[in-house]
Amino acid sequence: MQLINECGKEAINGVLEEIEDVFFFVPEFVWSQEEGRNAGAWSFVRPRFENALGISPVFAGRPEMAWTATAIGEHHAKEAEEVIRKTFEV
Repeated sequence: MQLINECGKEAINGVLEEIEDVFFFVPEFVWSQEEGRNAGAWSFVRPRFENALGISPVFAGRPEMAWTATAIGEHHAKEAEEVIRKTFEV
């Protein structure tokens, strides 16, 4: 698991360098983010993984949404649990 707080070029390149050394041992890469599929860093990092390493990461996060949050605490908590479940069910 790698946490990327800043998804600038240097951060992504650093992660890719770390992954490149061991990626052939890993059966599947998962990109996990709390934001929806159409938000967050997913659309930025996916092509970089594909172009640099030939890896197509699996997305684990909320589905595409027109809003950033449900505004209902129970729904938000349930969605957050689902993101974590998807991340580790590989």
